[in-house]
Amino acid sequence: MTTDRTDVEKITREVRHLFQVLKALADQLHRDTGMNASTRAVMEALADGPRTVPDIARSKSVTRQHIQLLVDELAESDLVELRANPAHQRSPLVALTRRGEALFSAGRKREAPLLDRLAAGFDARKVAVTVQTLSALRRRAEDLIRQQEQIS
Repeated sequence: MTTDRTDVEKITREVRHLFQVLKALADQLHRDTGMNASTRAVMEALADGPRTVPDIARSKSVTRQHIQLLVDELAESDLVELRANPAHQRSPLVALTRRGEALFSAGRKREAPLLDRLAAGFDARKVAVTVQTLSALRRRAEDLIRQQEQIS
């Protein structure tokens, strides 16, 4: 059985709605920490090491300006710091500070029980298929973005 446009539209609508619900849940969960879903996403991007603002923006498929505003907000709260970038003088590396690492780590621990509750009752094989499907759909969408950029 072949998937058609209607099936992909259903997936797209559900993913968008899920994204908004998870964003609201994260904002609610972290309200007292000063971390929101957007700043948490930037911190998550930095958890494996320093990155540039354009690199973070590309990985999130958002504008550099949007990420710059979030980085500025995180820097004002001493959660990230800018470091010299040996590969590019005008694009510094953004890194979590110790305070940022601690807040992100505490946030992940706070999220764990909630994720356990969300995961309860799902069949592991169905979850694996869902992850594969969403990953394939994301890769195809990223390919389309690259193709459109080459045309423009």
